[in-house]
Amino acid sequence: MEEILFKHPKIADTTVIGALHPKMGETVRATIVAKERETLTEENVKEHCAKHLIDYKVPRIIEFVIALKKTATGKILKKDYKAIYREIRGD
Repeated sequence: MEEILFKHPKIADTTVIGALHPKMGETVRATIVAKERETLTEENVKEHCAKHLIDYKVPRIIEFVIALKKTATGKILKKDYKAIYREIRGD
């Protein structure tokens, strides 16, 4: 899924995690950094993904941020994003 998101010309960086869904069990949550001076909307991202992914893989939750948290070597800290999501849910 991240591979498809990176193909969008306005996306600079992204990470994808699983998020709880009341009916499906789990759904896709994407955290996205737009390229400088670019404007993105949830609709833009979902339309792009729908062209390349099967329906259940299209992100249902999209969050836009200025930068992603990374390690000193540049690896995205997915566990931090999972922890933030759990905190938002109240787990």
